[in-house]
Amino acid sequence: MTQKFAFLTAYNVFSHEADIENFDYIDQYNLTEDLIGKYSCLIVTGYCDQDFLFEKRQVILDFLNAGNIVLFCGNLVTAWLPGASLFEAKEIKSYKDYELQIPTPNAIYAGVELNDMVFNKGVAGFFARGHHNAPRGAEILLTLGENRPATYIDRVTTNGTILVHVGFNLFGYMSDGKTTDKIGPQLVQWCKDEVTALSIKSSVTRRRIGVIYSGSSHHMRTYKTGEFAKSISKIIPIRDLATASFSDIDVLIIPSQSNMLFLLAHKQRIFDYEANGGIVVTFGHQSEEWLPNVKWELRPTNFWWWLEKEPKSGLVLAGNDHDLFKNYLTLADATWHQHGVYWPENDVETLVATDDGGSVLYIDKTDGKGIWINTTLDPDYHYGSYFMPATERFLRGFLPWLEHGDI
Repeated sequence: MTQKFAFLTAYNVFSHEADIENFDYIDQYNLTEDLIGKYSCLIVTGYCDQDFLFEKRQVILDFLNAGNIVLFCGNLVTAWLPGASLFEAKEIKSYKDYELQIPTPNAIYAGVELNDMVFNKGVAGFFARGHHNAPRGAEILLTLGENRPATYIDRVTTNGTILVHVGFNLFGYMSDGKTTDKIGPQLVQWCKDEVTALSIKSSVTRRRIGVIYSGSSHHMRTYKTGEFAKSISKIIPIRDLATASFSDIDVLIIPSQSNMLFLLAHKQRIFDYEANGGIVVTFGHQSEEWLPNVKWELRPTNFWWWLEKEPKSGLVLAGNDHDLFKNYLTLADATWHQHGVYWPENDVETLVATDDGGSVLYIDKTDGKGIWINTTLDPDYHYGSYFMPATERFLRGFLPWLEHGDI
């Protein structure tokens, strides 16, 4: 029977490793997508080669986005783990600086006495000596003074689950004759329960999203390395547009600031994808030379409208009864500055418009084949450039709608 859990080992520590039931042990340097693809949970400790893990960070990200678990115990010193910050040591002036807190009851540390974690034979500091800053939305299980996260769970950064503990291997606490003996078995059970929860989550129908990717800094952050990478099933380099397959995706995003030369040269491939029932999403101003059945009107951009007396964005919500704005977004989430408007030639459904009727976000189903979702908004550019908070809110609603919503 194939084991579901894999322990990535550096073969320089053996204590308790071979005693963990239902775990396979694999050499860290054998880490490949094919090898770990049969597992649901990957355990990594601070004894592993983190320079090597950094080289394999895409393998780990893909493993997580497939709906799996990565559990790391140790001090993170290279940026191989999605969403995680590097280790920060705590300045120690007294043994009291090693005191731990459990912010809220949780299954992993249930019934464990704090002093049993802090002290070992009267010496403090064995359990945690620093912290990792947790990503926004993470569940904090244990802190080291002043709310520094010593253990946290991140279900936000990827489609999977990441558990980060700042100290030694948590599975090693099994035979010390203290309440810490509960941690290992409770963690094994947590892993099993989390695998079940992720399996249920993955069984829910989800549209697979592909993105035409130009490799720019803002494309990279938005679609490949940042918070929203978990929503992207396939990265299609724009230089491969002539030959790339679209058969394994349900939605194709054309980002703002894309290479127009390649889009114009290979626009027929995108038209064919839509004609076969695909959903095409375009962000930002796209050239009239390839975007079908629409006229573009460039307008002067007022970047500072919100500073005016009685500020008005000029936008109105035309699709307040549409699923996107009933369940995923508000008009405020789609409001920042504007560069122009579309004037669609077909009988489309406009969701966001200007007060004079120009279309800012519309859905075109008029050819009876696929769907075009076009917007002059450029949230990927702004999020990818670390600028404009509204664009983060927009993407947090819009991408889940593309995955699960009523289009």
